[in-house]
Amino acid sequence: MINQLLVIWNNVRAGLFAALQPKVIASGKVLALISMAIKFLIGPAVLAATSLAVGLRGDLLRIAIVQVISHGN
Repeated sequence: MINQLLVIWNNVRAGLFAALQPKVIASGKVLALISMAIKFLIGPAVLAATSLAVGLRGDLLRIAIVQVISHGN
């Protein structure tokens, strides 16, 4: 019970800290757009090209692309 309350309290504190920041995107709009383009366009495209080159097709290719989008940090 105490552990759960501490986790909730830490989440609230982290949310308040993020909300009180003067800038939501610290790196600027241009750099944020470039990084999003790399993550959502170039990353899956490179994965698809290399997967097709080695023979990965069908459902496995789709699963790999989804994993790149959701886990690519």
